[in-house]
Amino acid sequence: MDSGPIPLGWLARATFVVAAVLSLFWLSWLLTHVLFLLVGALVVAVILLALRDLLTRFLRLTRKWALGGAVLLLAVVFAVFFFLMGSQMAGQFTALQEKLPAAIDSIRNRFGVDVLAQLRTAQINWMPHIAGYFPDLIGALGSIVFILVSGVFLAVNPRMYKKGLLTLLPVPRREPVGKALDSAGYALRLWLVGKIITMVVIGVVTTAGLSLIGIPSPLALGFLAGLLEFIPFLGPILAFVPAGAVALSAGQGSFVWVLGLYVVIQQLENNLLVPLVQQHTVELPPVLGMFAVVSFGLLFGPIGVILGVPLAIIILVLVKELYVSQALGEDVSIPGRE
Repeated sequence: MDSGPIPLGWLARATFVVAAVLSLFWLSWLLTHVLFLLVGALVVAVILLALRDLLTRFLRLTRKWALGGAVLLLAVVFAVFFFLMGSQMAGQFTALQEKLPAAIDSIRNRFGVDVLAQLRTAQINWMPHIAGYFPDLIGALGSIVFILVSGVFLAVNPRMYKKGLLTLLPVPRREPVGKALDSAGYALRLWLVGKIITMVVIGVVTTAGLSLIGIPSPLALGFLAGLLEFIPFLGPILAFVPAGAVALSAGQGSFVWVLGLYVVIQQLENNLLVPLVQQHTVELPPVLGMFAVVSFGLLFGPIGVILGVPLAIIILVLVKELYVSQALGEDVSIPGRE
């Protein structure tokens, strides 16, 4: 039996709902960069709050003064580091840049790889094209400044932002969601502590090892190794590339020694340093970490690779707290709670 034409009012409402859902997904996709900026600001805030708590505990300062001391302490540490090591490191980076073309030529002559010669040509002719990189460089610097400033503001009064977020939820859900947010923040803090310890150890050991082998610019290469250690899985590979190129230009024997050094350092890190650090910190399961880096990297580019693991830790804790533990009633371990 014919039910008649569909009412225009119902059709208009259905069209509006579909359009609203599609617009929401489209807006969420556009704001993914903002999401990662927020994750970066959370990382900065967690570092500042951890230092604030240490100063509060040992110096008996109020939280306000302790937070100011934490910001000042970080500024002084960076200033002293770059004052004492900056000129030496700048000289080594300059020497490293000068040696890379010769290293690329040596690799090309040894293996006949024309791509490396193209890289050398691109490096020599970078001046005419530098203007095209200014927007990206300015955007990256702007993002870093935004993350730092936002992190400081988050650290000043984290409870205000947490309370504002919980106000959007129904009253019965505020306490469990607040508990989950606290667990995620604590897990992120523990992960950062472990990551910073690992970065420092890898940087120092790499610098010492390259110095003993006699590779030029060991401080610059060690600094890169420690810095790139923040990027899971890909960081050690990226750190080896310039060191391997410089070593290969010095001779095949030097390359073998450098390759062996980096392999030994990674083995010691995976089998000794990381398990030791994990006893007091948090580490994302390797498979989840790998998928987080690859997935977020493919979706959002370099910023997804850099901040993929901390975002995955936050998501993992929230899923365990809000879904597995509270919705399903399962007894699960929350990273950092133990």
